[in-house]
Amino acid sequence: MKRDKIRLVNERKDITVRMSRTREEAERADREFLKKLTPAERIELTWQLSQEQWESKGADESRLSRHHTRVIRR
Repeated sequence: MKRDKIRLVNERKDITVRMSRTREEAERADREFLKKLTPAERIELTWQLSQEQWESKGADESRLSRHHTRVIRR
């Protein structure tokens, strides 16, 4: 598992780091970054974050609870 994390870090050669002096400045930079992404890139980021969260908890995505709900429009 530790080797996998090292491999992931090595694959991320194009990391950009920004320093912000205030929280507002950091949030503004985040919004600007996200505006430049396509919807597909945003979904990909969300998926990567989800996978990292599951891995940190030792869970597998296949074990997630899936509920089916029917919506009836009136």
